[in-house]
Amino acid sequence: MRASSSRTFLVTLLVLTGIVSAVGVLLALPAGKAPNPIHDTNTQKLNAPTPAPASNPADAERRGAIQELDDQIKALRETYKSQVDPLEAQVKSLREKFEADLKPLQDQRTQLVEEGQSPDLKSLNEQEAGQIADIDTREKADIDGVRKKYDDEKKQIRDSFAQKRHDLMAKK
Repeated sequence: MRASSSRTFLVTLLVLTGIVSAVGVLLALPAGKAPNPIHDTNTQKLNAPTPAPASNPADAERRGAIQELDDQIKALRETYKSQVDPLEAQVKSLREKFEADLKPLQDQRTQLVEEGQSPDLKSLNEQEAGQIADIDTREKADIDGVRKKYDDEKKQIRDSFAQKRHDLMAKK
């Protein structure tokens, strides 16, 4: 009985630690910045077209093993997604709640700080904010351009190798 309550305590402590850590990360983020959600970055296609049936029984066994592994991988990814999605929803909800609570307080603080500033300092701060916003916009456009460039290159490489595979299979 005592081991069971200890285990329950440890599990509860672990869960609470995780939640507190997530909230701490969210509070440490700059306002308006959300962490990127978790995505499966594996772009490999699991059920790639298989060549025509081979006469070798070992090939049939190998294909069966590959299909079994594909099914296991798919099941694990679905389980992962089913467990991560509710957590991401909870984090998003917490983020929205805290941002809604923090925004008025931050605005009030900013207003009080600005009331104590000279007009020249206010103007200088506005110029700085405008120039930084312009750079942020350019940075985002540049990053999007670089991502698109690399995505296009990856697509070309994949298409090239798919054609080479097709040609290789046609020779058999």
